Amino acid sequence: MRGWYVAGSAIVNRAYVGPVTGDPAFEVGERVQIRRDPKHGPGPWPAEPTGVVMRHPLSGDGASWRPVETTTGARRFYWIAFDVPQMDTEGDGPYETAEVLDRYLERVTAK
Repeated sequence: MRGWYVAGSAIVNRAYVGPVTGDPAFEVGERVQIRRDPKHGPGPWPAEPTGVVMRHPLSGDGASWRPVETTTGARRFYWIAFDVPQMDTEGDGPYETAEVLDRYLERVTAK
């Protein structure tokens, strides 16, 4: 079993990370569901798993996210601990935790 997954294929790792505007949407301990990408197929997590937002190990300050420069500008990437280990769209895994782009996350509300 693989321990964790850091996003890479859609990222342009540059030294400069521009400002990320707005307040962070998710805090440490919040429950989330990772949704499929409606524009680019099932990725990156086709099973649409649920999990918990954790402190991001690469944030530097214990935050739930870190800024990453992408092809569309600076974005927030959150660290998620899956409820059940997950396989990614390339069949790698299973992963217990992963770095997930903010646009794929949806808050899970109690029923």
